[in-house]
Amino acid sequence: MGWLLGLALSHPAAFSPAVDQALKRQREGRFGDALRLWVSGAGAGPQRRSAWSNRGNVQLALGAP
Repeated sequence: MGWLLGLALSHPAAFSPAVDQALKRQREGRFGDALRLWVSGAGAGPQRRSAWSNRGNVQLALGAP
């Protein structure tokens, strides 16, 4: 899972509190909570490529590609 954290932190977008919380949950292995945050708007907007990537990584970790 180290690759997941590395990818999550390699593209720092303009972080908002929601993004910080989503990344925190992701690092802690709380993928269900992280996914809810990514879906609820932490990665809103098509320009937030890193957020969409992190959302996909969390879905993979949950076994739902």
